[in-house]
Order: sequence, then structure tokens, then C-alpha cells
Amino acid sequence: MNPEQKAAIGIDEALTLLSKGKCGQAIEILEDLDDQSKNPVWIKTLASAYACKASIDVILFVDSDIDAIDENLLFESLSILTYSDETAVDSSGYVGLRDALDILGRTDFTQTTRNADFGQRHGEDMGVQTLVYAIIELGKYINWYGNVDAVGKKGAGTNSNSCYLNYTYGPAIAIVSGLPPSNACNSTNDGHPDLNGAQKITRVCEGLTLMTNIIDILETIDLSSSSTLSSLEDLVVKLETYRVVANAVGVGYLLDVTSPTACETLLANATDMNNAELLFALILEQDHE
Repeated sequence: MNPEQKAAIGIDEALTLLSKGKCGQAIEILEDLDDQSKNPVWIKTLASAYACKASIDVILFVDSDIDAIDENLLFESLSILTYSDETAVDSSGYVGLRDALDILGRTDFTQTTRNADFGQRHGEDMGVQTLVYAIIELGKYINWYGNVDAVGKKGAGTNSNSCYLNYTYGPAIAIVSGLPPSNACNSTNDGHPDLNGAQKITRVCEGLTLMTNIIDILETIDLSSSSTLSSLEDLVVKLETYRVVANAVGVGYLLDVTSPTACETLLANATDMNNAELLFALILEQDHE
């Protein structure tokens, strides 16, 4: 039996196990195969197995949640989707889905390079899978670090913070200080402790690159013919407003960073970390009340 045949059999076995909810066994079979990093079917199946391990039912999510995303209340609506509720930092569901995104190439690929490396059909399949997982993960991120209540209001949940970050950079402080009374963030030093501790750069980059991957995919793949995903195209105009605002103050380059690893390297520089603070203030604080 040649390696291609062995891989095909292993993937079929894994798919059968996934249909029975046996996520761990599917992962074990797939990861025991010889290097399959250039095999898009293996990549998509292994990512699905990790999403399964994270207890994510993608079909349920697409059917029940996609249309609930409101571009006019983007962060509020994302934070209260089916899988958004979080009660601990780095929960098993959050970490499992992050692993699925890493497998799909979040650390290495833009949608253009996915298409180039795997062909348009497989590349776009991987892109759509990445898009759905990133939306779910961003909902979790906003829910936890935004400290939301049942309707997605920032700062009204069971944690103590009213903002995402503690702000030390002058232009970011100016944005936060000028927020209207309706915005829960009314202090420059009331960010979520889990987002402002020793792992600040890593966790800021997680949130930033979830947004940038969503933007990259929506700007690249035409979803208009999809009966279930076409409504996501309505988000493009909203997301483009973020780019305009970011470009106006010189931080738009951060919206082109799709790799968490590259982001962490970038934000190790104090100037770029300051710019990330400003971007969070402009987008997450200003647009999420």
C-alpha cells in the first residue's frame, strides 16, 4: 500500500469516526499518518476533528447563527451567538478551535496563497472553514474580554472590566476619554486582566488576527451564491469602514497582519504595540458599547 492509499484510508476512517462524534480517535488516526501538510483533504479533516473536540457543530452554527450577525451591532451580536459564551480564559472550547484554525494555516496563509497552494476549490473550501471557525472564535473572544451581558453589552457581564485594554498610549487614551456616556468603557485603566497580563501581546494578536483573517477571506471569496453564507457579504462594507478609520491615523497596516506569529513579533516593538492599542480603541472600544 503506497502512502497516498494509506492516507486516503486513514481519512475515510477519521470521517466515519467524526460522524459518530469520536473526535479524539479521529485525531489520533489522522496525526499518525505520515506528513500530510500538502494534502488539503487531510488538513480540512483534521481541522474538523479539532472543532469536533471543541464541541462545535458547524452545521448548527451556520443554520442558526449566521443570519443573527448584525453589521450594525457587530460585536454585540457576535458575542451572544450559540458558542460565544465563555466562563474562563483559554477554555477547552476556545483552545480547541484555535488549534483547528492553526491547522488550516492561519499562521501562514492568506486566502490568496491558500488558493495558489491548494487550487481554488480546495483553497476556498479551507477559506470558508477558516471563516466560520474565526467568526465563532471571535465571538468567544469578545464575550470573554468584552465582559458582556446577555444582550452583548460591553462591561455588563460577571467580570469587573468595562474596557478591553488598559490604555497607556496618548492617542488611544484620547479616543477612550472621548467615548459617549452610552459606552461602558469610561476609564483608561479598566481593561480585562486576562488581556493585560503577561500574555498581553499573544492575546491582543489572537483578537487582531481573528478580525484580519475574517476581513481577508470576505474580501477574497465570493459568497453571493451560497444560500447559507451570502449574508456575510453584508459585513464587508462595515469592515471596510474599520480600514478607512485605521488608515486615517496610520495604523491600517495592522489589518493586513493575518499571522499570529508575525503579529507577536511585530507587537514586541513598543511603537507597534502602541498602534495596536490605538486600533483596539478605534474599533473594539468605539464600536462596541
